[in-house]
Formats: sequence, C-alpha cells, structure tokens
Amino acid sequence: MAIKDHPQIAGKRINLVGHCMGGSLAAYIALRHRVNAVSFNTLAHGAGVQKQIGTRALSEANKYVTHISIENDFFSDFKAFSFFDRFANFIGLKTPGNFGKHYRIPVAQCYIEKKSYKDRQDAIHNFVMGSMMGYIGKNTRCLPQDLKLANEDMTQYF
Repeated sequence: MAIKDHPQIAGKRINLVGHCMGGSLAAYIALRHRVNAVSFNTLAHGAGVQKQIGTRALSEANKYVTHISIENDFFSDFKAFSFFDRFANFIGLKTPGNFGKHYRIPVAQCYIEKKSYKDRQDAIHNFVMGSMMGYIGKNTRCLPQDLKLANEDMTQYF
C-alpha cells in the first residue's frame, strides 16, 4: 500500500510480474490490493491464502491476474490433479488454485527433447522465456530486448 500511495506512483498503473513463487506473490498482492499481475508457471494458492484474499477478490481475479503456464509444467499445468480438483470441489473442499485468466502455451521443442524427466521438467519450468519466444515465432534463445517490444502490443499473442 505504501508503494501504491507513494506520490511518484499514486494514480499510475502498477503491473507486477513473477515466476514460480514470485508469480504467486505477485498474484497474491494483485488480488489483495487490486493491481495488475502477470505470472509465469505459478505455484497455486492454498486454502489458507485463499481465505486471506477473500471470496470477493477471488471472484474478481480475472480483472487483475493473468497466469501463463508452459504446457506440462509440473506446478502450473499438472494434469493429474484435474480429476482430484473436480471431485474435491464437488464435495466442497477447497483445493490449491490459481485465480484469474489462465493461458497455456506450448513448450519449446528443444525442452521436450531433454533426455531425463528431471532435465525436461527443469527446462519447462525455468526457461519460460524460451517457450514464449518460440510461441511468438522467434528463436528460443532470443531475448526480449532483441525484439524491440516497446512498439509491439504483446496482447495479440494471448
């Protein structure tokens, strides 16, 4: 709140960004203080954190939070939990979840080709930028500053 109310920032749009735990923190702050956040391969918020955020803020999450998951990421796109989540929610149990808009993009092919499961998961989870660059048709080793994104509307890709 101190940052949001600081004279040099007051009235300006605040955008939080994070990956993994940092994405969870960005989403949490965004939901608690109604600012925008984009998070990548985010850890889910458990029932205790959901209670702190509050039902109203969770119901308005699409206004503030965008999650981008790389396909098959162990934390943010683990398909084995989907059946359990549906069943638990059906009987009234709160399961960990990410709230807000959620987009899934394909994993870069070079990460799928990693030999071991651990190396594949590490690449899928940690090298988000490579999959993002591949998704928009760029070289997976391309860096954002190489794209001159200041004049390009990235929302066209999602």
